[in-house]
Amino acid sequence: MDLAAYLNAREISGVRFVPIEFTPDVDVHAQKKCGGVNILVTDRNALDAPELGVEIASALHTLYPDQFEMKNLDHLMLNDATMRAISAGQDPRRAWMDWNDAIEAFQTIRVKYLLY
Repeated sequence: MDLAAYLNAREISGVRFVPIEFTPDVDVHAQKKCGGVNILVTDRNALDAPELGVEIASALHTLYPDQFEMKNLDHLMLNDATMRAISAGQDPRRAWMDWNDAIEAFQTIRVKYLLY
């Protein structure tokens, strides 16, 4: 499957992707053969879940632009810059690297408030 191959080629730390096929019993795709990926966690300490989410969203947008609607991520992503980067086709690693600057700034500020 294209999605599993695409995501595996991204070499996302801590996970591998296996293509699967399934037929839902309910919902919009009931009784229709569907494809997807099974996410195998290979190293939970290396896995960065927010990075994984951005990678998956970017892969779906890249591979299936007519079927995958970015607007459905608005309530999950909550980061306009990341949404714009994915929509523009930028490398997802660049998008989440921008988070690191903000995280590092926050960690510097929070040090004085840590009790232990």
